[in-house]
Amino acid sequence: MMIRISFLVGLLVFAIAPARAGVIVYTPDVDFGGASFGGGEATGVAEYVPNYGATAADFAGFTAGHIAVIDRGVVFFAEKVQNAQDAGAIGVIVLDAPPLNPSLGMGGSSATIIIPSVRIAQSLGDALRAELLANPSTPIVFHLSLSPLTLERFEAVPEPSALILSSIMLGVAGAGWSVRTLRLKRKVA
Repeated sequence: MMIRISFLVGLLVFAIAPARAGVIVYTPDVDFGGASFGGGEATGVAEYVPNYGATAADFAGFTAGHIAVIDRGVVFFAEKVQNAQDAGAIGVIVLDAPPLNPSLGMGGSSATIIIPSVRIAQSLGDALRAELLANPSTPIVFHLSLSPLTLERFEAVPEPSALILSSIMLGVAGAGWSVRTLRLKRKVA
């Protein structure tokens, strides 16, 4: 078993998690970039939002508690993230349209956005959109955070009775500890 240990200078973050098949860790400033607004972290099922997430109507039928996956374009980043947050999204992944460098992040400002959001490279975004549209009932789970900048995808690794993904993160930030555990169960027919 491999153990992943990471430290962040200034804010001590000690993370221990067994390295497991089925977790894709994306590289900041290569595969994705973060927003200049919002914050926190989110772990949830990705759900594609049509029509660029430009209006509240684009989120009709969106499942609150999911991470919104939205194409870039039509409106500013902050506006589409605000629309997603208003619809109950816990995070946003913006799919880049032109093949630009995602390290540019997502500009804009908003005092009311509290959820994390990232922008991923066009090639990754095109593949994710195609997968979500081809298999809308197959959950794809992501974890995203703006501090430290993180994007992870949890791949389904079938087991005979259940799919269990867990990651425990102990963080020391001032006097606070945080623990994060994700458990998903797959129905057996």
